[in-house]
Amino acid sequence: MRIAMPIISIVSHPNDQRGFTLVEALVAILILIVGIVALYTLQIGAIHGNARANSIFQVASLGTNRIEKIFTFENRYAELRDVNGDGASCNSGTATDANPNPLHQCGLNNPLQANGAEPNYQNLGWTCAPYLTVGAGVGWTADQCEVSQDGRSLIFMNVVKDIPAQNIATIRVKTVTNDFGQPIVTTTTYFMSNDQP
Repeated sequence: MRIAMPIISIVSHPNDQRGFTLVEALVAILILIVGIVALYTLQIGAIHGNARANSIFQVASLGTNRIEKIFTFENRYAELRDVNGDGASCNSGTATDANPNPLHQCGLNNPLQANGAEPNYQNLGWTCAPYLTVGAGVGWTADQCEVSQDGRSLIFMNVVKDIPAQNIATIRVKTVTNDFGQPIVTTTTYFMSNDQP
């Protein structure tokens, strides 16, 4: 008995689809490159976001450190006063020309422009002088201003007595820095008894 064995053809047929063509390989490489560029862009965005968050944290820490020095180490409560008197209009219970804008909030958000917007810190500069006098770009002044030790940030303090209640002072520390070509503003609000020594 004879067994028939199939003959295996070594000749390839024109419809044979084994392997990759050059076009398929180039398309695969292109897709890989697009994916790598997307990951690179995502990584750069994450680095910038982390740097900005770090900057905001450092600026907020400047204000916190300033007020804590007054409260604990230096015991200089006399510094915590409404120097420009803009908080007095809130205590009277009547609206005045000195406090027409709700953004003003009894002077706690100062310095501000006359329309209630933030001043143009880039144009006014990073020294305290422009923010303590009413003039070009500043409609309401801060009670106090201090330049940070590295010279990149401004620390403003505003005090209002008897707000939100009798014998309670509200202190708002506003810090501004210029790390990314635009001002970064943070605020921290404290409440303190007026009975401090």
